[in-house]
Amino acid sequence: MSTEVIRKMGVLLAADFIGVGVSEEPFVNVRRQVDSALSRNKGTQVVTRPDRLLVEFDQALYAVRCAFELQKIVSESNSAAGDHLSLRIGVDAGDDRAAQGALFIESATSAERLLRCAGPARS
Repeated sequence: MSTEVIRKMGVLLAADFIGVGVSEEPFVNVRRQVDSALSRNKGTQVVTRPDRLLVEFDQALYAVRCAFELQKIVSESNSAAGDHLSLRIGVDAGDDRAAQGALFIESATSAERLLRCAGPARS
C-alpha cells in the first residue's frame, strides 16, 4: 500500500462580513446570493459560519472571479437597502491539498492573514 501524498494546486478564499447582524433580513438575503455565487464559481465551502467563509477553488480564476462577485453582491445590497454591510476577502494560491482532501494549514493561514490586512470594501 502506497503512502505517497498527492499534492494538487488549490486556492483558498477567506471572507468575513462586517456591519449587519447575521439574523437580520438584509444579511440573510445577501448570504443566499453569496452561496449561489460560490456554487457558480465552483467553490467548495471548507468552513462556514453565518458571517465567515473559507472556500476552496481548483483555479485562481474562479476564486478571483468569485471575490469580485461577492463584493458586487454586497455593494448592490447596500445601495438597495441603505445598509452598511462590508466584506473583507483574502485569497491565497498554493500547494494546499493532499491525500483525502486535507487542507494544509499554511494556505488557510495565509488567506486569513490577507483577510485581516484588507480594509472592508465600501460601496
